[in-house]
Parts: sequence; C-alpha cells; structure tokens
Amino acid sequence: MGVTEIRPQPGPQEAYLASRAFFTLFGGARGGGKTFAADMDMHRHVGVPEYRGLVVRRLYPDMIQPGGVWKTMSKTARLIGGHVRASPAMELSWPNEATITFRNMQYDSDAERFRGSQFDRIHMEECDELTEEMFWALVETMRAGPSGIQPRIRGNLNPVTTRSHWIAKFVAPYLDEDDYPKPEMSGVVRYFKRSEANGIEWTTADDPLGMSFTFIPSKLTDNKALTSRDPQYQKNLMNLPRHKRERMLGGRWFQTLKPGRYTREMFRVIEAEPSRMRAMRYWDHAATEPTKQNPDPDWTAGMRGGVSDGTLVLSHLAYFREGPAKKRSRMRNIAEQDGDRIPIILEREPASGGKEQFYDYQTGVLRGFHVVADPATVARGQKMERAEKWLAWLEEGNVAVVRGEWNEQFFDWVEQIGNPKAKMDAIDAVSGLFAASTRGVGGGVVMSGSAGVSGAGSRGSTSRFSGGIA
Repeated sequence: MGVTEIRPQPGPQEAYLASRAFFTLFGGARGGGKTFAADMDMHRHVGVPEYRGLVVRRLYPDMIQPGGVWKTMSKTARLIGGHVRASPAMELSWPNEATITFRNMQYDSDAERFRGSQFDRIHMEECDELTEEMFWALVETMRAGPSGIQPRIRGNLNPVTTRSHWIAKFVAPYLDEDDYPKPEMSGVVRYFKRSEANGIEWTTADDPLGMSFTFIPSKLTDNKALTSRDPQYQKNLMNLPRHKRERMLGGRWFQTLKPGRYTREMFRVIEAEPSRMRAMRYWDHAATEPTKQNPDPDWTAGMRGGVSDGTLVLSHLAYFREGPAKKRSRMRNIAEQDGDRIPIILEREPASGGKEQFYDYQTGVLRGFHVVADPATVARGQKMERAEKWLAWLEEGNVAVVRGEWNEQFFDWVEQIGNPKAKMDAIDAVSGLFAASTRGVGGGVVMSGSAGVSGAGSRGSTSRFSGGIA
C-alpha cells in the first residue's frame, strides 16, 4: 500500500506541516496536539522510496508510555500499510524501503550512535528535555539521501522555566514582554547560525551559513479531539498551582516557583480541629542532631490533620531534630497524646533498610497504634510535584491551620518554598497527609466519595485508606 501524502485537519498543525523552516518548534502548552503534529509530519513522506525518518526522546520509558509517540505513530503506520517492529530496535517500515526509526538519547555521549547516519526528517519529542549538544549532533545527521527530500528537523515542547535553556534562545523573539507567544509571530521564519559563544546568533536569509527556524505555539484549546474526549484533563490543568498553570495551560514561558509565592496570609486560621474530620498524622522523619560539622540538619516533622468539607485542615505540627533514641521516644509520646484512633503514616525508604526500619516502628516504637507505610519520594523535583497538589488548594483558599505555637515556624517554611536551600521536611509531611486524606497511601483500597481512613476503630487493626475528595 503506497501513501504519498497524509493531510491533517486544518488548523495549527497544517501550518506546522507547511512550514519551510529547516528547524521548527511546535508547542508552548500541554495538550496542544503536539504528538499528533509529529505523527502527521513524520508519516507524510512514507510514499517516497528510501525515505528515512528519526524520532528521538530523552528517556526510553517516556517513548513507549501509553499515549506516547511510539504508540501513536505505530497505530498510524498500521493504518497506512506499514510494518511495526518493536525489537531489537523500534522501527516502522514500508515495502518501498521507507523507514522511521525511534531512539532515545539519555546522555550526550549517546550522540555517537548517530555518527555517519543520514536522515530526511528528524522529530525531537519533548525537545526541551534534550541538551544543546544533542541538538547539534542531530543537525549533523541532516543530509539529503536517495529519497531526494529536503532535510528538516522538528521538535515539540512545553515552555521551559529558565531563560538560560538553549531552547529559550530560539523562542525568545516570538514572545511578548509578559513571556506569552505573540500571535502575529506564529510561523514567522527567522534565520540563525551557530555561535561558539552564545549557542546561536540570528542572521539573515542571504547568510551562506544561515539556517531557517520558526516557532508555532499551541494550546489545549487547539486540540479539539482531546478536549472532547477527556474534558477532565482541562480541569486537571486548572487545578495546578498558579505558576505551573500559567506555563502548562496558558503557554507562558519562564514561570518558576519562587520564594514568597505562598504566604501565611493564604491560610485560614481556625480555633479547633473539626469534630467530624477523620484525622491522621504523617511523619517525614530524620534522625540527626545539630553538630558543629552539620549545624542545620533535616527535621523530623509530623503533621496531623485531614480533609473536612473540601478544606485541608492542618491541626498540629510536631518538629524536632534528635538522635535516634530521643526521636523514637518523642514520636511515641506524640502518638499517646493523639490517641489510638489516629492512624500514623510513616514515610518508608524503598531499600531493605527502610523496610526493616518501618517494621521496627510498627512492632516496637509505635506498637499498638495504626501504623501505615508510604513509599518515600526521594528526588526534590518529585517532592515538589507532590506538594503542588495541596498548594493548589492553598491558592484557592482551601487550606486551614488550627491556631497554635507551631504556626509561625510552619509559615516560615512555607514562605521559603521555591528556594533550593529551603527545608522541605514539614512541607513533605503535609504532602503525605494530603495524599492520604484524598487518595490513599500505603497500598490501601481506593474508593470514591469519601476521604481519610476507614476502619480505624481499635489498636492493632489494619488501616485501609479510601480515596476521593471530601
């Protein structure tokens, strides 16, 4: 089955495919149909004998995830007579020897795998994840081959958070003073060449070294198929914290979380914990005392609270920096004060040592209480992603604190969120508490319609968490 042209539906994707730029960036917000554009552009030449295409992404698991570029393009290839091969290397092929190859580039050294290769079309999936060295290595492979197709390189992306990112240098002329894409600049072709000092420098069309570039922004509203198939997706993006919502939904570039974004004035202060709230305490625990060598170690932080009438209520924060023995004694004392009807959730490290430590707490230090494990979130970026879920509630005025001496220290930590050196222990404790109160942790049974813990009636029983938001 031969195919000479695949035409997408009219819209931004058509303008993208019609672009004559050597290097085209497509995107600017999440959900804007970027994978669809890649799918159409890479397949439009498969009717040409010996056409060679390459799709690149940073990580292999991201390449093959559901809804990702491999799954999407494989489906299209089958519809137009292509053969799909998943191993030993992912490739789409046709009887006329047209091929589209898929590769990941996790490290700059992976560029060596492409040395000597020739491609007519290259697509960089989520190219903001690639390095500048990877980009230029791919440019080196853009050489006209037997197909006679003029080489082009495409990329899709979401807005980056820093102006020092190599992609930002390409996109900056297409943005207004508030860092939103200028509508009148969409698809405008400019010319660039490599600069050893600055990465790129802009030049003119008559420069013998000049290569053409264009940027075509998109938004979720451009992707009619997605918005009609999954209306909930837009709601998910609307519930992100403001800085991330502006970037992922509004297409605003360079939006980062900075200290002072969240302030104490954003919290509602109440006098007592709601009587009908299913309370629990979540511990993010360290075991280090301050020393001359380490005067500012991490904190052991345990936040008590829950969700009541659509509000995350933070009832009490216990925080201290003690050695192992004193720490365990204080955690036991706080459990006694909370009472045996309050479940205790412990962050548990994934290695065997973390499992042994949890067993020690469950059967020794906190014996007789409802103790549940929550797998630890190690990377700082993952911790922030977890925190963003309750910080979005904070922005909407849906987080309350019970008045207490602990408030001031907690507010100080909240106001430092976004500082790379900020202490995140209490923030992590709130994130764990929020997850347990709304979705469940520790492998519990997820049920919709309620929040918190069910079946927490007597000491020694097993706690199961129910999901949903109260």
